[in-house]
Amino acid sequence: MTRRGAGRHSSWPVALLVCAVCLVVLSATPVGAALLQRVRGADPAPVVTITKGPAPSDPPVSVGPAAVVAASTLPDLLAVRPETTTPPYRRDLFEHWIDADRDGCNTRSEVLIEESTTPVTITGRCRISGGTWVSPMDGTVAFEPGDIEIDHHVPLAEAWRSGASAWSDARRRAFANDLDVPYALVASSTMANQSKGDKDPGRWLPTNGAYVCEYVTAWALVKYRWSLAVDEREQTALRANLSGACGDHLVTLPPVM
Repeated sequence: MTRRGAGRHSSWPVALLVCAVCLVVLSATPVGAALLQRVRGADPAPVVTITKGPAPSDPPVSVGPAAVVAASTLPDLLAVRPETTTPPYRRDLFEHWIDADRDGCNTRSEVLIEESTTPVTITGRCRISGGTWVSPMDGTVAFEPGDIEIDHHVPLAEAWRSGASAWSDARRRAFANDLDVPYALVASSTMANQSKGDKDPGRWLPTNGAYVCEYVTAWALVKYRWSLAVDEREQTALRANLSGACGDHLVTLPPVM
């Protein structure tokens, strides 16, 4: 018995050969490979793409999520452009301190609880007592919460000039209350916090020399996390301090917001 339509498939070997060649060519391109992965039901591995430098001709630098890199490479992961002062900075556009998890303790209190070197007592509506805080900026020790300020590692005004002026209110609020990485907010002495003001590492560094490497590393990581730019002087300072033994230590890149 002759199967219906058998005579119509005499050209199949040639067609299959052509299709195989097409698949090889298609898979050789990034777009084609991604398309084939979609067809097969597997999504491409996620990547974080960061624009490197100000020149349009520079290719983007891509790193995998939670990548571990040498600290010396951090300046190359940040966009470089002049700071903007238009529109003028407004601190009230960065809502803080908030109680994001509604446990009665706002962001300031959460940092105080986390960074106390001795157990704290919490009473009433998050009234904190019994703690001890050491300001990493200058080594000052405080025993009362009122004697400690919570420093935005990258100051709000600096963030504004580096890209936050174009953000939504919700994104600015998230930046101002970022508790998801341990270095975005730091318990600091009033003297150190006021001395730092809104200066970047090109104009100010902690008086505690043992903390400078950690300080500059954290600065670069916060800027990376929030896709904030650096100006040329700032990048030069980051490169200078993230060199030698400091630049050799490995850091884990935070999630990009």
